[in-house]
Amino acid sequence: MTGRLLFPATGTDVVMTMMTFLKRVAREPTRSWSADEEFVVVFGEFGSVRVSRAVGAWIAERTARRLQPRWLEFVDAAGRLIRVQTKQVQGVVDSTPRQRERIRALNKALEEEDEW
Repeated sequence: MTGRLLFPATGTDVVMTMMTFLKRVAREPTRSWSADEEFVVVFGEFGSVRVSRAVGAWIAERTARRLQPRWLEFVDAAGRLIRVQTKQVQGVVDSTPRQRERIRALNKALEEEDEW
């Protein structure tokens, strides 16, 4: 992120790293997602949100740590600032156009099977 991360990180280093990350993400223009784009879905007790692959990797890394931060703040695909407790994140799922197409086909087949 900042090129300087001390281990173990002090509270100041973590805050500065997060601020730098959020500033960089905030500079990216907000855009609407089209059907042919890849993104990551983060889900948990708070529902689900779409994020970029970089933000998804950042969240996955934070939730996999032995000593997790108490809170995660990140920007979703719509440009909203999201703040959730780390323990509320239940999963991070990659979502490609091909995967979504296969899920739709499976759901359609299951619906047709239920009609019989």
